[in-house]
Amino acid sequence: MNFKDTYIDAPLYEEDSIIKHYYDAEMPSRYNSNFMLFKHMPTLAEFQYYEQKQLDFHQTHQMKHRRFLFPENQQLPTALLAYIEAQHYVVGSLELYAMLPIEFNGSSFNEEVVIQYVDDALFPSFLAFQYMTDLTYGEIFATEKQHLLKKQFNDSSIQFVVALLDGQIVGSLLLFLTADTVELDSFVIIDSMQRRGIGSTMQQFVMNQHTEQTILLVADGEDTPREMYAKQGYHYCSAWHEIVFVPKE
Repeated sequence: MNFKDTYIDAPLYEEDSIIKHYYDAEMPSRYNSNFMLFKHMPTLAEFQYYEQKQLDFHQTHQMKHRRFLFPENQQLPTALLAYIEAQHYVVGSLELYAMLPIEFNGSSFNEEVVIQYVDDALFPSFLAFQYMTDLTYGEIFATEKQHLLKKQFNDSSIQFVVALLDGQIVGSLLLFLTADTVELDSFVIIDSMQRRGIGSTMQQFVMNQHTEQTILLVADGEDTPREMYAKQGYHYCSAWHEIVFVPKE
């Protein structure tokens, strides 16, 4: 498995021989919806050209950030990395993990919660739960995200899963589906319910529902609990570098 098997949650705006440019006019504040992905490792001159192109585009569309992804499993060349660091980009990585459902080994489960897909009746409560969660990133982001969730809810290749305790949502999970894979994304559990086996219970629900597909998980390489994933049965597959620049207010 590699990142070509994962879902890019953003519309492709344009493409040439060097980059893919993703842009979502409805989510300008969301970094994951607005970025450039290099098809091959750029030279410093190539990077600077597309850096300026993205800067001009984002300024035109009132976006303050810049974000780039680089080819997976390739190190940034010394000269390029030195330039990136001098420009005060935040350098990070994303890691891809995969497992077969039969390999899942949850450390603990919570029998008090009810796990189910979000249906029409539950969707308003789900939107409210997500809005409160997304307020962490600001009111503008939380409001924009509501439009994205409504669009995703009507997409047959995307499903929402929630954990309910006494009828209230305490956790949520997004699934990107293909014939061969199920990608877990946007895992949220409220602070007061952390470390109570809800995450394992939600994952077990997915494993039971999708027994014939490979389960994928993309995690932040800088903050990845690798030992926990290994104990659960996930296998490391690949990684790619990303950089983000956000000007100080």
